[in-house]
Amino acid sequence: MNSRNLYKYRCVSDLSLRMLNENKYYFAPAYSFNDPLDCAIEPVYEIPSIEKIIAHQAKILQDNDGISYKEALQESQRIKNIPSSELKELLHRLRGNIRCMLNNEYGILSLSAINENILMWSHYADYHKGFCIEFKRLSTNPLGAAQPVQYVKDYPSFNYFDDLPGNIVKRILLTKAIDWCYEEEWRGIQKANTEVRYTDDMISGIIFGLRMPEDHKKEIYKILKNKKHIQYYQAELSPRKFKLKINKL
Repeated sequence: MNSRNLYKYRCVSDLSLRMLNENKYYFAPAYSFNDPLDCAIEPVYEIPSIEKIIAHQAKILQDNDGISYKEALQESQRIKNIPSSELKELLHRLRGNIRCMLNNEYGILSLSAINENILMWSHYADYHKGFCIEFKRLSTNPLGAAQPVQYVKDYPSFNYFDDLPGNIVKRILLTKAIDWCYEEEWRGIQKANTEVRYTDDMISGIIFGLRMPEDHKKEIYKILKNKKHIQYYQAELSPRKFKLKINKL
C-alpha cells in the first residue's frame, strides 16, 4: 500500500488550533488510545529449538569475541545443559521489557489514508463539526517513514532469536484488531509525548466538516492566511448514497 496524502481528523479546540498555528503534530503514548486492545496485546513467543539457540549464541560470540564460528559453536554447546525453566524465565523477562518499552518510550501519530469516512468524522472530528488536515507524504519529509497498520484476527507471534526487541515493539504498534480496518490507519512512531514541528509545505489541504460552524471556518482561515498554497474543501452529503463528498472550495 502506498499513500501520497495522509489525513488527520481533528475537533476544534484550543489545543488543535494551537497545533495548527504552530505547525505541530503530537506523538501520543499508546496507553492513551480509546481501544483497550490497541498496543496492549501480549506477544506470543515461539520457543525455538535448542539448535537454533546454540547457533544464535555462537553468532553473538563470534561477533563479540572475535573467534571463529566453529570455536563459538563449540563453546555454545553448554547451552544444552541449561534447564528449560531458565529459558522460560528469559522469555518472561523479555515480555516485561517489551511492555516497558511500549508504555514509556514510543509515541504514535495516527493518520488515515482516507478523508471521507463517516465514522471517523464522528469519532475524531466532533461529530462532523471538526476538520481534517491533509498532509503530503513524501520520501523526503518525516511522514515518509509512516507505515500502514496491519489488521488481523489473531495476535502476532515472535521468535526472540529472530526478532530484536525494538522490532517486536514496532510490529505490535503497527498491528490492530481487524474490526478497525475501515480506518485505513497509518502510523508515525517516535518518542512518546513529543510535539514535532512540520514544514509549511507538508500541509496541503484542510477539509471542513459537514456540520462545522462558519465562525470556526473563519478562525482556521485566519490561522492559515499566510499559507497561500493550502487548498480548502467542504465535506457534503452525497445525494443518493450513505457517503460523504469532499468538494473543493
